[in-house]
Amino acid sequence: MSSLEAKIVVLGAQGVGKTSLVMRYCKGAFNPAQITSTVGASFLTKRVVDTDTDTVVRLQIWDTAGQERFRSISRLYYRGANACILCYDITDAQSFADMGVWLTELRQNLPNDVVLHVVGTKADIVARDPSTRQVPFERCIAYVAENLAPCVG
Repeated sequence: MSSLEAKIVVLGAQGVGKTSLVMRYCKGAFNPAQITSTVGASFLTKRVVDTDTDTVVRLQIWDTAGQERFRSISRLYYRGANACILCYDITDAQSFADMGVWLTELRQNLPNDVVLHVVGTKADIVARDPSTRQVPFERCIAYVAENLAPCVG
């Protein structure tokens, strides 16, 4: 069985749910009472097996701070990233608008071949109360098509 390592950096504004997303993925659960603002970055690993290629992938997941005052520190964690997850809170239109700042920063600090995914968080809140959604899914799709889709021609 072959093995690989991949570095994934999770970015987005403060309070969008980056830590909750990472904890849920890596640990299978999270306790909202234990979540505090990230200072600098936290680091978790997850082992994933690709049964199609018989490959073990060790994911190094870096959960970065979203506060402006930690922005210069967060740039240090981008180096060597294979993928980035750019998060916004679907119940907070400002967090969606802030993605442009994060995207500009990524483009200045990472090569063009880094895989980038956009993730809307807090769908659980919208599931309980649909009126809390401030960012329609279609708006995200349009943003990705305009800003992240590969250029053709």
